[in-house]
Amino acid sequence: MAERQGDGSEQRRAGVTGLSSIDDFWAVLPESVRILALSDGSRVARVAERVWMGGSPLIPELMVQRLHAVPRDGAGDHHLDLRGVVEETRAWALEEAAAAGLDPASWRLGFEVIERWAVDPAEVATLPVAPNAKPEPDPVFEALAVAGEQQMFLHRAEFRRVRAAVAAWRLAQAVEGEGVSDTHYLGGFFQDLGLTLGVAGSTAKNIVHAAHRIEQSLPGVWATFQAAKVPWRSMQAVHAAIDGLHDDVLPAFDEGAVTVLDETPTVLVKDALRRLAERLQASTADDRHEAALRRRAVTIESGRDGMGWLSAYLPMTALKAIDHQLQKAAVRERQRSKDGGGIGVLRADVFQDGLIDALARDNARPDALVPDRRGVQPKIAILIPAMTALGHSDVPPILQGYGPIGIRTALKLAGEAKSWIRVLTDPFTGAVINVGRKKYRPTADMRTLLRLLDGGGRGPGCSRDPADTEVDHNRSFWLHGEQGDTAIDNLMLLSHFDHGAKTAGETDIGMLKDRTAIFTTASGNRYVTRPHDPPEPTPVPPEFLDPDDCPF
Repeated sequence: MAERQGDGSEQRRAGVTGLSSIDDFWAVLPESVRILALSDGSRVARVAERVWMGGSPLIPELMVQRLHAVPRDGAGDHHLDLRGVVEETRAWALEEAAAAGLDPASWRLGFEVIERWAVDPAEVATLPVAPNAKPEPDPVFEALAVAGEQQMFLHRAEFRRVRAAVAAWRLAQAVEGEGVSDTHYLGGFFQDLGLTLGVAGSTAKNIVHAAHRIEQSLPGVWATFQAAKVPWRSMQAVHAAIDGLHDDVLPAFDEGAVTVLDETPTVLVKDALRRLAERLQASTADDRHEAALRRRAVTIESGRDGMGWLSAYLPMTALKAIDHQLQKAAVRERQRSKDGGGIGVLRADVFQDGLIDALARDNARPDALVPDRRGVQPKIAILIPAMTALGHSDVPPILQGYGPIGIRTALKLAGEAKSWIRVLTDPFTGAVINVGRKKYRPTADMRTLLRLLDGGGRGPGCSRDPADTEVDHNRSFWLHGEQGDTAIDNLMLLSHFDHGAKTAGETDIGMLKDRTAIFTTASGNRYVTRPHDPPEPTPVPPEFLDPDDCPF
């Protein structure tokens, strides 16, 4: 590659206005840019160069990194030119191109990396040094580089993990036959896979199906994941973004998504992909919105210290309206009273009051989504050990579906309770002294007690709330007659999935006296689960015992 100078400073200062030929592109370059003649007679502009640490993480090597530019043939921009380049190098290239006055619409950027020994040492000594090549780099910079390397190792492990899960699923799918899905056998497989991966069975199913679709439909995105450039959660964002997209726009989405994944911080990927999908299929926005409406939902998530989160998946127009109402009401209350806390706290208080009050009243609005809805009074269940209530034990009260709460909170709620259920337990083991009946269906009080005792779905990895479970006879009432009593020690809470798998014979469940459950799946794996908050022993204090009152 031979070097020659440009056409003169007057021409270089002429500016970009009125460019009439390809030579004009070279004429407007600043003095800092060297024009090189290639062996084929073409020209390239060397915009900048620096000393840079390249090679592999195991064998790093000092190299010279050169930024080149050539007149662009067709549309494009510098961000597309630099796709796949690490963030720090991309920032350096964009700054140097901007300093040289290169119009992104007219100039295409490219890199050349050469070994340091191939460059004149005198020239190397004059070059700027990249942050990763400094003789005495900042220790924090080095520490962050190590963290970055470990992050890439994690990405590689995530890809191998997902690939292995898909391979296992394809083997299980082959057992059931082509095109068969949602059988109890496959349900048991996903439960096994979820416990192997440390996630719920439904999550394992989502992982496999998302990976399979991305691999089949988005080769560019899958290659990015395979190259350990992005984490699995970015693939989850991709899968969510293509939900509802037509097959004919997937190639364009694939190309755009590769750019998004390359340029966008992981925390912003989900929103960027959503915007990309909306632009590619704007004509079907209303149809996709109608389909999404059918998935609207409200969920709660437990937090620490007796708190939690309520999430609502609703139309964005409705959420914006609710947000406006909360903000206006909170600001108004803040102006009225200075003792109500900050705006954020007031928004939460207004939301809680408004929601509870609205649900407690009949809905008479003619334009309501649920017309003629009858009001419902709030109901919660708490298990309070008697000795704790009397101040003679530290065993905490249990809030159904949550877990331990403070005694002051429990006693306040107990003072407002309209009904009580007495539960007798062994004071030394905490086990419930059996409560039962001779009929098949448990009573309402037995169901309430079960929800308190089990705390939620008892299946391996199940996170179902007690209110979202089914009561199951461990020893079947119908098959075993009186051996399968409708009794507390023969009943447990199972999700609809776990209940169906047991009924179909794909899962066998044994329950011990302390309500420990042992699940055996069709693959032969065995899992042990315990109630979320098993009753704790609450021995009677010695001062309450009569030593002469001995039953034996």
